[in-house]
Amino acid sequence: MMEWIFACSPPLSAPVQKAARYRLHFCSPEIIRFQVSPDAIRLTLSTDDESVWHEVSRKVERVVSGVRDGFVPPEERLYMERRHPSPAWSGAGVNLEQAGLIKKAGEGFYVTGPLIAGLVERLDRILLDMADVFGARAVGTPALIAPEVLSRVDYFRAFPHSLTFACHLPRDVDEIEAFSKQPFEADGSLAPAASGAGAAVLSPAVCFHLYHFLEGTSLGQALESYTVRGRCFRYEAGALAGLERLWDFTMREIVFVGEQADVMDARKRSMEWVTDLADRLGLVCRIESAADPFFVGEFKQRTVFQAAFDLKYEWRADLDPAAADDLAVGSFNVHQTHFGKAFRIAAPSGEMAWTGCTAFGLERLALAVLRQHGLSPDGWPEILKSDLSVSIE
Repeated sequence: MMEWIFACSPPLSAPVQKAARYRLHFCSPEIIRFQVSPDAIRLTLSTDDESVWHEVSRKVERVVSGVRDGFVPPEERLYMERRHPSPAWSGAGVNLEQAGLIKKAGEGFYVTGPLIAGLVERLDRILLDMADVFGARAVGTPALIAPEVLSRVDYFRAFPHSLTFACHLPRDVDEIEAFSKQPFEADGSLAPAASGAGAAVLSPAVCFHLYHFLEGTSLGQALESYTVRGRCFRYEAGALAGLERLWDFTMREIVFVGEQADVMDARKRSMEWVTDLADRLGLVCRIESAADPFFVGEFKQRTVFQAAFDLKYEWRADLDPAAADDLAVGSFNVHQTHFGKAFRIAAPSGEMAWTGCTAFGLERLALAVLRQHGLSPDGWPEILKSDLSVSIE
């Protein structure tokens, strides 16, 4: 291993550093670790081969330039901020795995014990109350999604770095038997027969299935609401970390489809509902404008578009006041006619339908509760203790 320094001129602003830091995880497999500062990026590579450094340097330059040149300082819009005095912060800094509450099952995925699993279910039951307010109808979705569907929603261009492909063994008896006898290579990796992209992708969002389900339909009313819960898969390389950033996580969505004004109003009402929920949960948090983590080639065009049309807000909860650490636990999104056009969904007016969704990462929301209110249910807000239909041990 050897450390190399990539000089940054002009210096990187704090927001650009943050955006570059996330994308550097996908820059090169030769990068073992890195540190980003305004003036330089310090890289530890797996080799001291200068030719490898030149290749890595080229990729780092591409990532940094793509983010810096495409970065437009957003007009920050703060919808809500809560600074409740009640959190004890007794769970801040606690290692959940060492405490026996989760068990790492692989890179980016964990088994959650009864305490956290029960808390996730309680939070989801509360979110279903919101679905009921909107008259949302439940839809079931699979974990797999067809590549053709993701292509139609432009996911391959916007977020190629987060894709997870499902694969299977070839339909060949010799290769199947060979794999059954020796599934692993000497270095511990799976045998080649089990590698490569298959005919499906693990779904990165549950709402895509709903839009596909509505393909070619004409809505019967100005706003139709649905709710979906499912597993989502977003690979984030070295950024994967505990329950904060999972490869495999649970999402609850309330999805709105209809006329422009009705979808925009539904999103606003969902933000109001979550503001009330934040008070009932006693969370130190805020709702603010945001942008998705688009990949380098799409960064400028898409982030500017999202900001200009006020399309995305995030519900962010504090995790540790001492470290100024926070985390997005939910989001409020409007897609305009993007999905309506992709799947030919018509609003009653005859125009292409607008869509929006309010989405929650259930493990992240549970983590925020644990960090702020502690690991004992006795210290949790009444809204969580009053729902006795889910047992927590």
